[in-house]
Amino acid sequence: MGRIGSDVIFVALILVVVYSLSSVSNSLKIITRLVSEMLLRMMAFKKVLTSVVSVTMYINEEGS
Repeated sequence: MGRIGSDVIFVALILVVVYSLSSVSNSLKIITRLVSEMLLRMMAFKKVLTSVVSVTMYINEEGS
């Protein structure tokens, strides 16, 4: 009986860790999106625009 209980606790811990990691990556995505939008508004240079767009596209591909 004790063995089953420890297995359940172990699985619950793994689920909590996975959930917290996924929420952290989601907030990182939101932050990078906000930062890239700010850069797009502040600077009108072609180099900055293309680099921000490519980084944002790369982050979106990595997340999905």
